[in-house]
Amino acid sequence: VGQQCKENIFAIQTLKDFQYVEDQKDQGYNVRERAKQLVALLKDDERLRNERRKAQEAREHYVRQAMGMDSNGSVTYGRT
Repeated sequence: VGQQCKENIFAIQTLKDFQYVEDQKDQGYNVRERAKQLVALLKDDERLRNERRKAQEAREHYVRQAMGMDSNGSVTYGRT
């Protein structure tokens, strides 16, 4: 997915100028900000690797919790 985003970064960059106003309120602000953040992330390979690593660690943590295990693989059901 990351590679596809990098290949199409120009499309994401166009969202940095996204405009949408409803009821005299700038509803496009969040789109512009997220586009800026995403483009910056895609251009920084080291940061992208770090973010992927952190996401993987978080995913593993939540899977262990859902399975009722601690970080050592011990069952934690019923413990307080």
